[in-house]
Amino acid sequence: MNDFTILVVEDDAHVRSLIKTSLKLHDYNFEEAPNGKTAIATASSKAIDLVLLDLGLPDIDGI
Repeated sequence: MNDFTILVVEDDAHVRSLIKTSLKLHDYNFEEAPNGKTAIATASSKAIDLVLLDLGLPDIDGI
């Protein structure tokens, strides 16, 4: 397993599942968030090294 953690922020469950499957196949550590508020809470409470961010989130502008 890799030593860093990726936060996957994607509101579309199918897209998020595809990304998670790819990360699992390559032994990456990851957390997931279906919206911006959850992403902020996760990033505040865990050591996140990289964020894969959907720019079109329903609750918070991804930009």
